Amino acid sequence: MLTTAIFAAEEDVGTYTIKAVDDPRTLNKILYLRPPSNILSHNELVSLWEKKVGKRFERVYIPEDEVLKKIQGQTKNLLN
Repeated sequence: MLTTAIFAAEEDVGTYTIKAVDDPRTLNKILYLRPPSNILSHNELVSLWEKKVGKRFERVYIPEDEVLKKIQGQTKNLLN
């Protein structure tokens, strides 16, 4: 399963918000900000950083079930 995230600068969110306030089509509506060029997977984001700094990063892949176990363990620690 490929997980993606949407990245947006705060200034862009502010601009879209102000424009939405002035647009009658957005009255009582939910506004979703999904700039197509800003939807990236974690690997795509790391690749962009590698290109920017001119070096390769070591990537460590952790199976989903291992991540979930770690999250559950941390949650139990928080509740105690």
